[in-house]
Amino acid sequence: MAISMALAVGPLANNNREQGAGPFGNALLWVGKGNPNNSNNGGFVTDPLPIDASKTYRLTVWMKRSGSLEGNTYFGPGHWGDDPRIMGHNGQPNLNPYFFSKDLPALDQWYLMVAYIHDHTQNPAQYTGGIYHGE
Repeated sequence: MAISMALAVGPLANNNREQGAGPFGNALLWVGKGNPNNSNNGGFVTDPLPIDASKTYRLTVWMKRSGSLEGNTYFGPGHWGDDPRIMGHNGQPNLNPYFFSKDLPALDQWYLMVAYIHDHTQNPAQYTGGIYHGE
């Protein structure tokens, strides 16, 4: 299931969709312009999606940072984190889950971020996602 509806995080002035060079050529890009005085701006979240606990879900996004590594890059299940059934790697509920929340390895490089929401039978300590250089 692909997500087609994204909701801006922060003021609209900090979020633009524009044509530019993507990882595979020209693409429509979401450009988030952060503000050092506010950590919750410049990016997107999606509306919650129904999750079937018997299935595994793969989440992917291409990400590139330009200009500065000030502030963090976040990748997580967004609004799904309000569900106390989401377990962290320690097997305990995680109400603010992120697969990634730090700097990307380098500026001006495309990275494919991959994460999984596993079915309820999986070992929560097993992490199968990753960050892959676009080249």
